[in-house]
Amino acid sequence: HKHLIAKMLTSELWTHATHKNSSYLIEKALCYCSQQDQEVLVGKLGHPEALLDLALNQYGSFVARSLLQDSRVDAEAALGHLQVHQADVEATKHGHRFLVDVGVVS
Repeated sequence: HKHLIAKMLTSELWTHATHKNSSYLIEKALCYCSQQDQEVLVGKLGHPEALLDLALNQYGSFVARSLLQDSRVDAEAALGHLQVHQADVEATKHGHRFLVDVGVVS
């Protein structure tokens, strides 16, 4: 069933990654789905621009946190991109907390 869940999630990945309930499923799929399914998710969501966009969304920020802990994501590049756009992230209601959690600000 895990492959079917991953397939469903990737069908509308951005919608699911930023949704209140299905963002949790994305986080769990990154841990428990097959390596191949995980790599598809990481490949689509794990680049710096996508991580910034996720960070700007209340529920997407939880997915971004999970991705930044994944060894397949270039966290250094992503955190650098977040620093460049720090003001944009902090302008959101949840942004400052996200930046503190991932270590961009203290």
